[in-house]
Amino acid sequence: MNHSLTKNTFGRVCLMIPLLFTTLFAVQRCELTFSACPETFNGDTIVVPDDVTKLNALVHVCIEGPAGVPSILFVIDNTGSMKGPNGNDPTGARFNVAKDLLDTILAKQPNAEVGIEVFREHLYFDTTTTQYYYTQYFETVHPTLDSEPRQAYLPFLGLAQTYGSKRGIDIIKDVLMTDATGGDLVYKPSWTEPTSGETNINGALKVEK
Repeated sequence: MNHSLTKNTFGRVCLMIPLLFTTLFAVQRCELTFSACPETFNGDTIVVPDDVTKLNALVHVCIEGPAGVPSILFVIDNTGSMKGPNGNDPTGARFNVAKDLLDTILAKQPNAEVGIEVFREHLYFDTTTTQYYYTQYFETVHPTLDSEPRQAYLPFLGLAQTYGSKRGIDIIKDVLMTDATGGDLVYKPSWTEPTSGETNINGALKVEK
């Protein structure tokens, strides 16, 4: 079902025409913004206008109510089209926004737990990599996907919980640290990824949490 994009749930911020709209190389470039909580759109299909090219970095975190412990999974696209000077996200906002949200979540729900999945053609994390301390927390995907048994993700960690000498929130932030280019992770898997150019989110959606 299509969600009704009304003023109280959705907005656009466009470049270079004062405050609202602009023309850039004769093409209007807009950001999609949400003024309602993300869970408002659960089960809906959001129809995005053609002139929207990215999601605004400011996303509401609406965690309310005393019942239960929130479990939040970030699924992040790290395919080739996201990176580089001409990529969709050359500055790595997809990682930095996730890190910023962690602080907000921790402040509102200290007992919350967060997991991370990063995908390309396969899931990006690799259980055979050992160059960074946090790879010890990676878990292999079961069942094996696309004949690549080393595909992994970061399972739920309690943000305020201590693992060894570090809190969960600090481990997750280290996992999401970007390199000098700003558009990619410091972490690199040790296996060679297929090069057919496909974007495959299916594995991320099939992970058994």
